[in-house]
Amino acid sequence: MSKIKSKLMITSAFAVLLAMIFSIVGCSREEPNQVMISTDKYFYAISLSFQFRAVFEGEVTISPIDVFARHLVFPEGEHFDPSNEFVLVHNEAEAANLPDNVVAAWPRYAQGMVNGIMFFVYHNEIDLSEFGLTHPVTVTDLVDNWEQVNELWNSPVMRQAGAFLRGDIFDVVRFSGEDVYLNHIIRFKELGSNQEAFREDLQRRTGAIIPRQR
Repeated sequence: MSKIKSKLMITSAFAVLLAMIFSIVGCSREEPNQVMISTDKYFYAISLSFQFRAVFEGEVTISPIDVFARHLVFPEGEHFDPSNEFVLVHNEAEAANLPDNVVAAWPRYAQGMVNGIMFFVYHNEIDLSEFGLTHPVTVTDLVDNWEQVNELWNSPVMRQAGAFLRGDIFDVVRFSGEDVYLNHIIRFKELGSNQEAFREDLQRRTGAIIPRQR
């Protein structure tokens, strides 16, 4: 119970922080002709736990907080370079080959994240074409079609899915392996894609509880 309370407190604090961040970003954007990296793209990368790489004063940083502070909140700072770009790449090797003025982010545990998203899609009978995506979502889509994946990720049904199906996908994959959601998909199909049967089966096997949807 204490762990749950701690997690709720952390989540609430993070929500407050995001609200403050959006407020500050909104104020920053009032300056005309000010070049900043895309907040939509940045928060997408954060939401899906991408790894970051940026070079500031010749030093490489992997901190998304540094990227945020130097390019979104405090662009008037002495270290801000308006020529800097923010791009999504497929892997660390691509990021390492970019010029120093390019901030890059790439998906970690990419296949596991895709498996998690696809488990959500199967479990909730989502029509990917409604989001401009083809079946199935792929690792390439996370980067090349990030706007469409972002729309799916932030859709109302996804937001209602709860921690198991959305917020904790990265942590589940990181601690349980990239095949964890693939195994869920296989079991879900073995049970005839029956949501209630899968929910009960998963709870028996792991103790995890999936909120009822729709």
